[in-house]
Amino acid sequence: MLKLRREYSRWGKDKLAVLLRGAGHAVSVSMVGRILSPFKRRGVLVDPVFHAISARKAAPQRAPVRVAITPQIQKRHLCTERVHGLDTQALRG
Repeated sequence: MLKLRREYSRWGKDKLAVLLRGAGHAVSVSMVGRILSPFKRRGVLVDPVFHAISARKAAPQRAPVRVAITPQIQKRHLCTERVHGLDTQALRG
């Protein structure tokens, strides 16, 4: 279990329990937690440093591009619908 925890250092007891069950061990999530706690207390296992991204440093969000529907675009769209057999002119009134 110690080997798995070191290999997957950011995974908690839930995911480690799934890995151990997949390897054929009959463990519960609470059992994994009870086994790992003494290692953490003694400093054998150290949690990885959490690197939070602040809102100021996050990538800026781009505004969606807005396109004005001109008569030319509308006409081209209607032509495309007819080509693909989706003539919906009657449905639109």
